[in-house]
Amino acid sequence: MNETLKGTVRALKAFMRDMYKWERETHKLGEKADHGKLDSDEWINQQMVKLRAIQDIHCIPSKWRRKEFTVRWPHEYDLKTNEIIATEEKGPNKVIVQIRHTRAGIKSRVDIEMVCVDGAWKVHRRWALFKGKKPLALEL
Repeated sequence: MNETLKGTVRALKAFMRDMYKWERETHKLGEKADHGKLDSDEWINQQMVKLRAIQDIHCIPSKWRRKEFTVRWPHEYDLKTNEIIATEEKGPNKVIVQIRHTRAGIKSRVDIEMVCVDGAWKVHRRWALFKGKKPLALEL
């Protein structure tokens, strides 16, 4: 793997680690909110601020960013359930990273488009691929 691809993978893993940490924290706070120990609107707003901060660091501005509060279970960004299976350079500033994603026992392929902006690799968009189906765009 060349240095460009290594840098791309490092940047993607940093994004996924931060998102996984956010997902875990959000679930823990959600349990407290469900039991009346937290104000739901307040913690949702706090978590959205944290999500935006992660996206500002790791993603380019795009329509693919999450606009509403959603957290999925099982977690989407756990590095243990997302195996990088291939990388493909699509030009000097674009790389597609293919991931085998396992969620609730179901395996799928998720492609993530990374772009280089001012020397830093950022997440642009991602989509799921299923046999015989059109790619399904996923929010970040």
